[in-house]
Parts: sequence; structure tokens; C-alpha cells
Amino acid sequence: MRNGTVHRKASRLYAKGIVCVVAVSFLWMSISLGIAPVYAVGINSTFSRQVIPILKEMSEVIPNSENSPIVTVVSVPGLSFMELQPEWLDRLPALRRLAATGRLAAMNVRVPSKGLESVYATWGAGTPADGKGGEGWNRTERRDGQSALAFMRRFAAGGEEVVASNVSVLVPAYPALKRNNAEGNYLARPGLLGDTLKRHGVRLSVWGNLDEPGGGTDRFKRPAPLMIMDGQGTVEAGDVGRGTLIADAVMPLAVRTDTDRLAEEWGAFVAGRKAISATGTDRGALAVIELGDWYRLYAEKAWYEPARFAERKRAVLELADRLLSKLIGGMEASGRRHVLWLVSPKVHSEAWKEKWQLTPVIRWSSAISEGTLMSSATTRRSGLVAAVDLAPSLLDEFGLARPEGMIGLPIVSAEAGRDGHSPLAVLLSDMRQMANVYALRPTLLYGLAGYEVAVMLLGLITLRWAKPTGRLRRWMRGLLLSVLLAPGVLLALGWAAHLDKPLLAGLALAAPLALGTLAAAGSREISQLMRTLGWIGAGTGVLILLDGCTGAEAMKRSVLGYDPIVGARYYGIGNEFMGVLLGSSLLGLSAWLQVRRMRTQALKGSGAEAGAREASAERSAAGARRSAW
Repeated sequence: MRNGTVHRKASRLYAKGIVCVVAVSFLWMSISLGIAPVYAVGINSTFSRQVIPILKEMSEVIPNSENSPIVTVVSVPGLSFMELQPEWLDRLPALRRLAATGRLAAMNVRVPSKGLESVYATWGAGTPADGKGGEGWNRTERRDGQSALAFMRRFAAGGEEVVASNVSVLVPAYPALKRNNAEGNYLARPGLLGDTLKRHGVRLSVWGNLDEPGGGTDRFKRPAPLMIMDGQGTVEAGDVGRGTLIADAVMPLAVRTDTDRLAEEWGAFVAGRKAISATGTDRGALAVIELGDWYRLYAEKAWYEPARFAERKRAVLELADRLLSKLIGGMEASGRRHVLWLVSPKVHSEAWKEKWQLTPVIRWSSAISEGTLMSSATTRRSGLVAAVDLAPSLLDEFGLARPEGMIGLPIVSAEAGRDGHSPLAVLLSDMRQMANVYALRPTLLYGLAGYEVAVMLLGLITLRWAKPTGRLRRWMRGLLLSVLLAPGVLLALGWAAHLDKPLLAGLALAAPLALGTLAAAGSREISQLMRTLGWIGAGTGVLILLDGCTGAEAMKRSVLGYDPIVGARYYGIGNEFMGVLLGSSLLGLSAWLQVRRMRTQALKGSGAEAGAREASAERSAAGARRSAW
């Protein structure tokens, strides 16, 4: 009867412990780290608190008709952080200036739909969008006897209106893009950025392309208009045709971007004025320039000798740098408020292979005197932003709120540097760490899973055939304890993510084995084993909570944590460590209850034994008295 009561009390205590563990875990998640990212669920949300410090730019002013901003976005497909390292910047004065005095961040451009078109469409929708099949045409352009205007008249409901307008660039596939995204998971609205800006009187233009002429076939690739097209698939001004290219036999595909013409047309566009819109104000202009030379160079990389390819890389980057220099000079001479954004929708093959898969994004204006890192409430991580954040950020340049349907959040300035290092140096260091972890993750996690399976099978074999006191069983106990210790070790290695990959891999394998062996050496008795299990469970849980309450720095860089390159989650606690937290807490609680039960039984046993000894002594004394009589 007494044993049944003890069991019932232990069961109730165990159930209460489980409830407490779950409640504390979710309370910690909601209070310390905030709710799950809206990027994952596809709804609009705002955040009541900022988890990263924001630096206010005192010289910024609210845009109005007298001080309307001119925003220029330069997109260089294929550009990566490899080209922002000192050995490259020494030859590129304009890019070096942008990196030194601008705001910098790494952008995750991984979107559910593949292709450059989808990245540009996401930039223009503020939510993950599918841009496959979309490309820009000049208004008067014809291919194979078909014209862009004929396509718009045939496919679009408002095709006649488009034909009657004076727009310069068309996206004939817009009706299909609109339908496909309306049926997708994110309900994206392609052209939402351009449509919003157009309705508020902001002038829009786009120049450049990624065409690959020659070689017997003409390949047209013009995704940039998907970024700023309006709700009819049109852009007011610009040129995405072959007129933006000039022949150059030594450049990729024997053509190069006519940067002189682009700079001239850009200057004429930003200096122009449009009739006052329906809102009664002129809200400035947004110009997008796409430079395709870097993209074309890597498209034909297989044909080059290594030395010649390195030479062409320098030539192409210097060409882009000269255009940036002209744009910066024009901005400073104009007397108006200019903002320059440098972005890249993808990295080149070399950076992809080295796992440097986040693309650089730089925001520069003459009002900024010191470089800083950028962030957004989407990622809540200094120096990291998402592709969906660009559209709200461009709207914010014009003082416009993001419309319904955009889940991205404006990019803001986060910190000026770290430990005395420049923002660029900090960002490059973070990129190396993220690349190391991303490269190690498959190997370590698959290896760990295989190791756990092997240890479990070996444990079953040992339990069945090995002697209870044999040396094999003692070694087996160490291996089993190493499996329990592995998650805590992987979390702790997040603080050492700056180490080389071979050293990190060695520590991830050796540390659990060494700690498991030490733990097994001190756990030869059952009571000792229970205490060891309790300490492992409690220690792992406390380590996770401690890291979370101090910014989750280890979790962000652990191979068992969430990955900013994948982009499924940027903050909070990931599925893996949430499972480890619950499991380790329950392990610690179970071991503690078992130790408590064993101690109670031991006390009862010692009490019964003492009582038996006293009874035996009394019987012996009584017998002695009878003998004396």
C-alpha cells in the first residue's frame, strides 16, 4: 500500500515537472527571443521592440516635393563578398569608397522559386515571388516577327491601355506571373513596389540586360524590369535592349555595357521633372541599372585559361567601378538628395562553391559619413537582411509605408563596427564563419546520425551477449553517454565557429567521446549513473537557456542551429535545439526523481535493518536473563 502511494506521488511530481519544463521553454521563447519570423508564415506583422541597436542618421529628412529623393539601384548579378576583400578593393576606388562609408549587409537571396527572375520579382513584391518566364522588352522591340506591344494586346486585360501609353519597357509575361503567384503559397503580387511608387508620383526607369549574343543563338535575359514594373507589367522609362551594349572583342561574349551612355541617360532622367501626380507632389525618382558584364564573364568561364580569366575579371570589375564613380560624382554635383543601393541577385560559381552564398548589399548617400552594418526586423541579426526586405526599404526612402501584401521589413542601420574593426571587416569575418558552419553541417550531422545508430545497435548487442561486469560494457556506457553529450558540445562549438573547419570537425568528434569516457569512469554504480544522467540533462538545458538569454550567439553559429544561408529561420530557437531542450530537461528531471526514489528506499532499508538489529539484541538480552535465572 505504501509503495503504491509513493508511486502515485512520484507520477504526479513527474507530470508537474514535464508541465513546468514545457511552460518555461515556451515562456523563454516568447519573452526572450520573440515570436517566430513572419517570413515563414507569410503574414504582415510589426514588432513592438527592437532587438538590435539602431543608429539614427541625423542628417536624414522626411521626403517632400522640395526635397524629393533620387534613389539609384545598381544590380551586378554574380557579385559576391569575394570581390569586397582588400586585394580587390585596392584596384576599385569607387567600390572601396562605398564599402568604407556606406551601410553594409549580407542578403539572403534564396527564394522558393529558382532563377534570377524570381529574385528580382521578390525584390519588387516584398514577399517570395515566382518570376520564371518574366523578362523585359523595349516598347518597339520585335523578335521573330512578334512585338512586345502585340503580346501585351493579346495577353493583358488592359492591353489596349498599355499600347496607348508612352511606357518604354514592357513585361509581356506579366499576366501569367500575376496568375501563378496568386495561386502560390505566398500570394505574392508582382509589381507591388512599382505600382505603389507610381501611384505616389515617383518616376521609374530601368536600364541594362544580361543578354548573351553571338555563338549562333541569341539568348535574351532581362529580369531587372520585374523589380520595378507596375501593376500592368510596364516601366515608364529606360532601355533593356541591345542598345545598351557595344561591341568589344576582348570582353565577355564580345560585348560590353555602354557605361557612358547609361551614365548620360541616367543623368538626364534624374534631372527631369514629371507633371505633378494625383497626390499633388513630385516624390522623386527610382532608377535601376543592371550591369551584365560580370554575369556574361562567368557564363563563358569554361573557355578561358585561368590567367586570362583573372585578367578579364579585373577588366570587368574596373568597368563597373568606373560607372559607379560617374554615378557618385553626378550625385554629389547635383545638389539633390541621392541614395545609391548596390545589390546582387546571385553570387558567381566560385563563391557558391566556397559557400559564400549571401550577396552583398550596400546603401550609400552623401549624408552618411561613417560606414555601419545594416539589419532588419526580419532577421534581427546585425549585418544580415533578407531579399523580401528590399522593397519596403525602397519605399521607406520615399517616406512611404509598405502596403498590404509585403512581408519584408525596412532595412536599418545596426552598428558601426565591433571590437575596433570596420563594418566590412566584421562582415567578412561573419561570412567566413557562416560559410564554415554551412560547409560542415551536412558532414557532421550525417556523421552524428550514423554514429548514434551504430552506438544504439552496438548497445543492444552488448546488452544481449556481453558480461554484466565486462570491459566492453563499461566502454559501451561511455559511448552511450557521448551520444547524450553531443548536442551540448555542438552548441558550445558555436562560440568557436571562427576556428578552421578541420579543427572544428575534430573537436565535434573528439569532445563528446572524451567527455563520455570521463563520465562513464565515474558512473560505475547505478546511483552514480543516475546522478551523471541528471547532470548531463540539466547541464545541456541550462547551456541552451543561457545562450538564448545572452543573444543566442552560439546557437546562430552551431551546426545544429538554424542557418542564415538557408534562411528558414534567423532568430529564436530552432526545431533541433527545442527538441534537445525538452529532452535534456526531461532527462534531468527523470534522473533526479530516480535518485530521490533510490535515496528514500535506502533510508527505509537502513531503518528496517536497524530495527531488526535492535529486535535481535533485545531477544539476545532476554535469553541471557533467562539463562541467568
